[in-house]
Amino acid sequence: MTDEARVLIVDDEADFRASMSMLLSLEGFHVVEAIDGRAALHLITSSPPAQRPHVVLLDFRMPGMNGGEVLARLREAGNQVCVILVSAIADIRSVAERLGFDGALSKPCDHDELLAAIHRCASCKGSSP
Repeated sequence: MTDEARVLIVDDEADFRASMSMLLSLEGFHVVEAIDGRAALHLITSSPPAQRPHVVLLDFRMPGMNGGEVLARLREAGNQVCVILVSAIADIRSVAERLGFDGALSKPCDHDELLAAIHRCASCKGSSP
């Protein structure tokens, strides 16, 4: 991934978004944040294709709609962006597999595991939005 790679962080916890954003920005990613699923869907669908994220880090438990619902709406709209579930739910791997996420990471995220998941996810889906 290059310094032009775009990552969208979707989480209702401001501190988590801020820390992840700082970490990924320091790694050379262009980072955008959304406070919930509705904001994420709006950002993705209203952005020109060249500005859409390559990877979405998506929390599961959020007000309004959960991460599974966000993923389902993205897929229903034909959007194949790479989506990694990032959550503190106990059965994260089975939930991610059952719902069709491209990866899963437990909170708090290990730095190296996070970067590896982003690179793996983007290389499997390709780096174009």
